[in-house]
Amino acid sequence: MGLCGGMAGLFMGLQDRVIVCGWPRAIYGMVLRFLFGPGAFAAASYLVGLRGVSLNVAIVQVRER
Repeated sequence: MGLCGGMAGLFMGLQDRVIVCGWPRAIYGMVLRFLFGPGAFAAASYLVGLRGVSLNVAIVQVRER
């Protein structure tokens, strides 16, 4: 697994452009990943009934006291 990850990083590093798909598609992908994804997770959690401590455990969120 480590060698495979290293080779993938080397392949990505040798490319001419970092963002091959272009800026509009990259922004669209980031919006989907960082805004729509958590929103869908929150909506599904609310529908299922996860709230409070159960929701924190589902997100794997640890609060320090």
